[in-house]
Amino acid sequence: MHQLRDITPATTPPLDIAAATHRGGYVVTGPADADLIIIATGTEVALAVHAADRLGDSGHTVRVVSMPCREWFDSQPTDYRHHVLPPTITRRIAIEAGRSDSWWKYVGSHGRVLGVDDFGTSGPGPQVMARAGIDVDTLVATARELVATPLPRP
Repeated sequence: MHQLRDITPATTPPLDIAAATHRGGYVVTGPADADLIIIATGTEVALAVHAADRLGDSGHTVRVVSMPCREWFDSQPTDYRHHVLPPTITRRIAIEAGRSDSWWKYVGSHGRVLGVDDFGTSGPGPQVMARAGIDVDTLVATARELVATPLPRP
């Protein structure tokens, strides 16, 4: 069993990554009534967890979701999808060092997507990612802005 111990808080039980991955998306950490959800894939999951920790230090609760396969996640029963992405949490951010267009269906009209919609930038990886906004500082700033923005009334 592969376990995700290195990036989850001590209060979160270890995950069986192989089993969770087959569902396409799963909760890495965070409560079902969080202030916002950060959806990430690949190495961006670690960025999301670090951002959630920093946001937690300032009083915000954050659910981090790893979504390695959107198609598999979409094929899950509605109750599972709603467990992972509770419909009541409409403040959402998706982050991926890839195209942003396919993430909007998960973040909705009140969300944000941090992605890379162009190509050809050269330089050291961390600098290129920071210029693209794929870093903890940008993620935290985006989350703070999102939480500070009032939601429209239903």
